[in-house]
Amino acid sequence: MRKESSIERLRRLDQEIVLLNHIQAMLEWDLETVMPEKAEGERAEELSFISRLIHERVTSPEMSDAIAAAVDEAVSEEDAALARIREKAYFSERHVPDELVTALSEAKSAAHSAWLKAREACEWQIFQPALENLVSLVSEKAQAMEPSRDPYDTMLSHYEHGMSVSVLDPVFESLENGIHRLMDELSGVHPDTSFLSAGYDSAAMEAFCRKVVTKMGFDWSRGRAGVSAHPFTSTLGADDVGITNRFTDEGLFDSIGSAMHEAGHALYEQHASLNERIKGTSVCDGASMGVHESQSRFWENIMGRSYAFWSGMYPELRKYVPALNDVSLDAFVRGINAFSPSAIRVNADELTYSLHIIIRYEVEKAIFAGSVSFSDLPHYWNELSRKILHYEVRNDSEGILQDCHWSGGDFGYFPSYAVGNIYASQFYETMNAELGEENVENALRSGDYFLITGWQNDRIWSKGAIYEPEELVMAVTGRTLDASAYINYLEKRFRGLYLGSEL
Repeated sequence: MRKESSIERLRRLDQEIVLLNHIQAMLEWDLETVMPEKAEGERAEELSFISRLIHERVTSPEMSDAIAAAVDEAVSEEDAALARIREKAYFSERHVPDELVTALSEAKSAAHSAWLKAREACEWQIFQPALENLVSLVSEKAQAMEPSRDPYDTMLSHYEHGMSVSVLDPVFESLENGIHRLMDELSGVHPDTSFLSAGYDSAAMEAFCRKVVTKMGFDWSRGRAGVSAHPFTSTLGADDVGITNRFTDEGLFDSIGSAMHEAGHALYEQHASLNERIKGTSVCDGASMGVHESQSRFWENIMGRSYAFWSGMYPELRKYVPALNDVSLDAFVRGINAFSPSAIRVNADELTYSLHIIIRYEVEKAIFAGSVSFSDLPHYWNELSRKILHYEVRNDSEGILQDCHWSGGDFGYFPSYAVGNIYASQFYETMNAELGEENVENALRSGDYFLITGWQNDRIWSKGAIYEPEELVMAVTGRTLDASAYINYLEKRFRGLYLGSEL
């Protein structure tokens, strides 16, 4: 019998972890979509059990041995990436005790239930004890992972390798200032948006969203769709990518934007698995959450709010939403790009969205620095909303309780949304330079998006996690994270829509 090579052994061990991750994702998908209420307790136990199994395999002595041998044996860039990913996971997790992994999983389940009740009751105090416990456990884990590093920097780097407060602070300051300047410049602009809340049939909207997602290239033979309180994308298997949406929001563009956002994530996952050299491995993940978000924000906003896109799709939308028959294309595009400080992040307009993220970033920094007490966090959030977003929060449910992320322990995740906006604009700028802006717009008008998705697949999707995010972005765009590209994009779009004579 032929002896198993070190790389083959690492691939085998990695495949076990990937399969367990997919099982965990399936349990979480069920929890968010169709799980009956009384199954909550056992589901928490199941997720805790799976989390413990994953942790054991990630940090096993066999994994350590395989990594040590494979690092020197890897010859392809795919194998080198696999060794890098497994080595990083091993050294991050090896000092995290099994009992802490279990405690975190249980705390997340308890926090999620508390958050749901607190949001419904509009009462922060219901969620506060669960959040305090979760922050304590997350901080303990971060300290175990990287004892010499600030815990919040550790969490930021978990989602965006190499990211830190020192990197983000100047980028977000530049972004906030640029958005405020543009908001001031456009302060007298108030396009008609009444038609967006004129009502729609939810079944018809779901059918239209499915059509859009299909045209984008979502492969239904390798994917599924569901309904959830908070839209999300989950990889349940190499050939099983799930997206969810909701059809209860008042604004008719909200469901469309969510569908395109989640499909952007899903296309990245589905296309990465078409690369047989990385399919079924940890390298098949996205390069980072920021890069992943760039793909969803690219489709939701840069493509999905553009005049060229709706030149092709607006006649189709009118078939599903007859109330739009008296609304011109120009009025529709101006309406879906309307901007105004508002409460809810997921329904925010493109211009102010990143301000919602900066608020959360500042709150997270305060939480981990201990500079604001947990009981004062709603007040602190409201102050930031006033200062950064220029919105007066009315209650906890539209303020600090609106997102589910913290109940899942996902601290450091929020900045990836704004980082994704920036990356998306950098990718868009490069794509236009390489393909020609007119050719890109013609593809959107025609409804055949292969020119665009083909470029995305060639430059981003097929690479999976072969490269670190900074390395990938540099290779594609020639520069690292740079807020100026996004500010330039926003200025061009919004000035063109509202200050120019043509769309």
